[in-house]
Amino acid sequence: MPKSAIARLRLIVLWTLASKQRADKYMEHASVSLDYDVDTRWNALLKMLEIAIRERAINRMCAEYKPLEPLALFETEWMFFGETFQVMLPLYEKALLVSQTAPIERYWLSLFQSD
Repeated sequence: MPKSAIARLRLIVLWTLASKQRADKYMEHASVSLDYDVDTRWNALLKMLEIAIRERAINRMCAEYKPLEPLALFETEWMFFGETFQVMLPLYEKALLVSQTAPIERYWLSLFQSD
């Protein structure tokens, strides 16, 4: 079993999405469906964390399905997810800004408009 909270979250999401019945069961507890994070894309991790943090339905899935019990996430790990999300979100926003046309002008404008 992986010790990393993010690795365990990925396994829970992957296991849940691998079956239509499990995905449907998850949706009984959540308003937004899960999205699997691609290991090599940090913005996919950001989206997965956002959904997991907002919904917290993963806790109920771990309680209902025996195979997920060892992967259950602790409150300190949910706090870690929140902190990780807060660190990654500004990076994601800057990446979006840079990928637009005329990114430098938009960046400078955003600095002056934030006051």
